[in-house]
Amino acid sequence: QGRKTNLNTINNLQINTNADEAPVRFIQCHFKSNSAESVSLKDVIQITLRHDLSPLSSAAFLELVNAKYYDGVFIFRVLKGFIAQWGFRPENFVSIKPKRRNEIADPVIVGKSLSNTRGTLSFAGGSTVQVFINIGDNSRLDKEGSLPFATVSTKSMVVVDKLYTGHKDGEGQIATIKEGKDAVIKNFPNMSQIEKCRAVPAFSPI
Repeated sequence: QGRKTNLNTINNLQINTNADEAPVRFIQCHFKSNSAESVSLKDVIQITLRHDLSPLSSAAFLELVNAKYYDGVFIFRVLKGFIAQWGFRPENFVSIKPKRRNEIADPVIVGKSLSNTRGTLSFAGGSTVQVFINIGDNSRLDKEGSLPFATVSTKSMVVVDKLYTGHKDGEGQIATIKEGKDAVIKNFPNMSQIEKCRAVPAFSPI
């Protein structure tokens, strides 16, 4: 993590920077977990986009949400006290054909830009579609170019804290996801899966 946000494989996004139009601010991602630590059967991550601080990254994420890119992806990397990451999707399962484009990166606004502290959302370094929630204080990533573009509600962070953390890096998560959902359930039964992410006018009570 921590490399400069590079969105050069996002599907030909149409970025709306018209200040006269109020941008969508709220995203709800519903997911299911087989973990015994799960808070409820209907877990939800509430995300507030910060168009005012990171308009390009916010618009890029919203575009992916509206395209239903994140529907069905696994939260494949959950490291205790560090991050929860999702967004990997095998190319043969992508209904949207990604196209290379120029880098989209929001400039740092001194004293205002979000820092990678607990409860913020950033694009994963080196990825154009994968995102991660900061579970702990990862402000050290700021100087490496990972600029958060959204915040996660306090109640949702309680849910995030309950995600299964027993799978370590390098245990074959990506290769297993490429094999399909059945392989994931067999080899990583506690890995949570995003059911859907949707833009909403307001958050539902959780």
